[in-house]
Amino acid sequence: MAKKKVNRSKFVPQHNQINNHWVATPSLEVGNRTVEPGETIKITQVWGTRFRFVRHVYNPKTETEWIDCIELHKGQPAQTRSFRPERVKVLPKKRRAKRKKTEMKQS
Repeated sequence: MAKKKVNRSKFVPQHNQINNHWVATPSLEVGNRTVEPGETIKITQVWGTRFRFVRHVYNPKTETEWIDCIELHKGQPAQTRSFRPERVKVLPKKRRAKRKKTEMKQS
């Protein structure tokens, strides 16, 4: 007979769970810009990879802070990673192409 399959899903910690003493904020100040959840950022010393910002977390007991990000592989979410906030490089927002104004001739 085969072994009985054990449901271990209740033992796996969920991604959204966070310790009670941690302070999670949805945005982060980088230089003169504010990074909001869902914005694409780059991390120093990680070449060729972009990340989507999730949240900024601060642990007052150990006085450490980090950011949670989702690694983007070919534009699709891949794995969750955490970095120190000092390593964040904000990508410039895409500029819209300027439209040429067409003047109408008046008779």
